[in-house]
Amino acid sequence: MPAIMKNMFDSVFTSGFAFEYWSEWKIDLLEWKIGSVIATCDALDNIYLENSDWTWINLKTYFEKSLFWFCWIKMWDFKLFWEFRASSEEDKKEFLENL
Repeated sequence: MPAIMKNMFDSVFTSGFAFEYWSEWKIDLLEWKIGSVIATCDALDNIYLENSDWTWINLKTYFEKSLFWFCWIKMWDFKLFWEFRASSEEDKKEFLENL
């Protein structure tokens, strides 16, 4: 994941917006919310999907088990368009229409 994206998550999902600490307890301010992820990438899909052997780079698991889990957001959907730059305009249009 690019550092600029990681910084955006760290800047948005902050204490006071996504969670609060009260004494020794963490209060989840986004509890019972749902979230969807729509991502594009230029690598092959098997690197980013759930059944990947590259678990250290798995985007779906990162969102679902780290970022969303920490804030108690339920993952609703995960859409990934891989090999984005190499895709035709027709493929890109079809991806957008299926969102």
